[in-house]
Amino acid sequence: MLLKDYINQLNEFVKENPEALELEAVYARDPEGNGFYSIHYGPTLGHYSNREFSQEIEEDESINACCIN
Repeated sequence: MLLKDYINQLNEFVKENPEALELEAVYARDPEGNGFYSIHYGPTLGHYSNREFSQEIEEDESINACCIN
């Protein structure tokens, strides 16, 4: 999913549920919901490849992702 698509979904969600702006933001650790955690960090730019994310960009890499937690 592109960041702009995620932001659009969040904006639509907030329009329909404005009270959600005052709720704690959490994320599921897996698709089945076997655990939930609070979001602590803001977004970070970096390189994502082979299920790995790094803020340290190598010479042959480029920024290609935004980590949201």
